[in-house]
Amino acid sequence: MTERGVSSMGPALLPFVWLGVAVIAGLIEAASPMLVCIWFCLGAAVTFVVSFFVDDLLVQIAVFVVASFVMLAALRPFMKKRINAKGEQRTNSDAYVGRIVTVSQGITETRDGRALLGDTSWIARLADGGSLKAGSKARVHAVDGARLVLLPLTDEEDADAPADTSPTA
Repeated sequence: MTERGVSSMGPALLPFVWLGVAVIAGLIEAASPMLVCIWFCLGAAVTFVVSFFVDDLLVQIAVFVVASFVMLAALRPFMKKRINAKGEQRTNSDAYVGRIVTVSQGITETRDGRALLGDTSWIARLADGGSLKAGSKARVHAVDGARLVLLPLTDEEDADAPADTSPTA
């Protein structure tokens, strides 16, 4: 090591080392089902930029460690909300489960009705085979093809839960 903390490869090559670390961490992240290396990928990307201005390898390593930790602390809570308990990201129709809908056309035991989820009208039936009047609120229990399977809200839930009006797309 020289007095500036840079090995014999020279300071001009260090940005490419950090770029390589970022790419390798990104590839590992893409191949894994969980958030494993994204923090290191982002930390290496920050260090890649910093390495153009700072030649000291020890400072660059410190930047990598701090940037990776900051990315972990700042982004993990946000990312964890997007991932369910099984470690899978809820996408497409799975993302509708648990949302509150408004019944727009009554549902009976023998006839499907319609429910509004966001700005989309869905065919709907009740999971328990009961009935709901138009204007009632229910919670999406499952999605069966193009049909919502609903559970009626209890009186307490109904009073507290506004219908989900966020867009479905």
